[in-house]
Amino acid sequence: MRWLLAGCCALALINLSAAKHTELQIIQKPRFYGLKTNRMAGIHCSINQPFRSQPVTVDWYKADTHMRHNIAEVKGERIKLQNINYTQNASLYIYKTQVEDSGVYFCKFNNTWGPGTQLIVIRKYLGQHTVSVRPINTQCLVMLEICTVYFLTTHS
Repeated sequence: MRWLLAGCCALALINLSAAKHTELQIIQKPRFYGLKTNRMAGIHCSINQPFRSQPVTVDWYKADTHMRHNIAEVKGERIKLQNINYTQNASLYIYKTQVEDSGVYFCKFNNTWGPGTQLIVIRKYLGQHTVSVRPINTQCLVMLEICTVYFLTTHS
């Protein structure tokens, strides 16, 4: 009976020490965002566990790709950062979006990076036709659509 009690205590201690060192997981939504110019984009970030014992710093960064090349901290007059409850959630709002706002946005809680949100902003193209843009892995479809728009505008 003593060994059973000792075994249960050992398992409890192992479980507590493993729970203390669990890796922080960041969820970023949406993962892809496509919209036209002069709109508002909202990107949200949350973590799987609240920070109770240490101060929280949340920073937002913009990169060219998901590989975090050419990364820069997000700043500007059209940018609003919001920490909803200062422990688990943060949001980034970009007002009056412009084509130059396109990129991959990452949130960072303390030293842990989020998975990133790809934002693509497009403007109206050739009057009534618009080109819809899809994620990078479907570039052939985008090229086909651009050719179709060009064909329709030159032959109508």
